[in-house]
Amino acid sequence: MIAADLPAMAAAAGLVNARWVAFDERGAGRLPDLSWPTRAEWHFPWAVLEAEKPQ
Repeated sequence: MIAADLPAMAAAAGLVNARWVAFDERGAGRLPDLSWPTRAEWHFPWAVLEAEKPQ
């Protein structure tokens, strides 16, 4: 999965605007850019692949 181009795969499946979005699992949820809050402890930088289904 690391080598896969998931946004391209989403486009090939007919989805549009596929993009990676940063996600803070501790409460902030979806973040506006690929930037995570600074923390004292280590954390896994979650990201979500979002895409839209054309109508």
